Order: sequence, then C-alpha cells, then structure tokens
Amino acid sequence: MGMSIQRLVSSAPDSYLRLALVYNGINSSIDHWRGRHDAVGSMVAGALTGAIYKSTGARFLSPSLNSTHISNPAGVKPALAAATFVSGLAGIWSFLKQSV
Repeated sequence: MGMSIQRLVSSAPDSYLRLALVYNGINSSIDHWRGRHDAVGSMVAGALTGAIYKSTGARFLSPSLNSTHISNPAGVKPALAAATFVSGLAGIWSFLKQSV
C-alpha cells in the first residue's frame, strides 16, 4: 500500500548526503569561477540545489525508492519554491557564520 516508515527513515541519511554533495559541488564550482567565497555564491548554490531537487521529484536522492509511493511533485512551481527556500537557508547560514 504505502512506503514503510522504517524504509523511509533508513533512506533519509543517504538522501541528505546526496543533497549535501550536490550543494557543495555547486557551491565550490561557483566559488572557483568567481574567485571568492561569499554569501551570494552560497545562496545561488542553494537556489540551484533546491531547483534541481524539486524539478526531478527528488528521484536523484532516492533512486531505489519507488517514486509512485512518494508524494513529492516535480515541476516548475515546486522547483521555484524549493530554490527560494534553500537559497534563504544558505543566506541565513552564511550570515550566521560571518557573525560568529
């Protein structure tokens, strides 16, 4: 019927690792191309990561899970929402990191 909670939770750390790797790869590439590391690059990397995540319906995070059981819509609107959210998180993190 549905995906078991145990299966979903056991795949979560792997999914977060993949999401972090995508973000860090994009962020490092932006830093390299721009020649500096700042909040703008982190926010752009967050926006791109969020957009990729939602535009694929998160299939790149958990390819072993049957996507018919995941209520995770893909498309332009979810991608824009995720891009805004993750970019905001990256901006907040950059601000907090610079403040300390």
